Amino acid sequence: MKVLEKLNEVKIERKKFMLTAGLIGLGAFLLAKFPVRFVSNRAEKLFSSGSKLKVRGNPESVKRNNV
Repeated sequence: MKVLEKLNEVKIERKKFMLTAGLIGLGAFLLAKFPVRFVSNRAEKLFSSGSKLKVRGNPESVKRNNV
């Protein structure tokens, strides 16, 4: 009885491993089919859609006098 229970536990662990390995393989395949360039172009469009950085000097900063 205990032997059968151990075999069932091993089979469940093997199933989880195969599922995980399959998902990793599918992810690698999809990453190869859809390059990162596609994702990075969309991200670049979102962040550079007219909003530029505004840089201004800090009036409370210490000024240096060059001699």
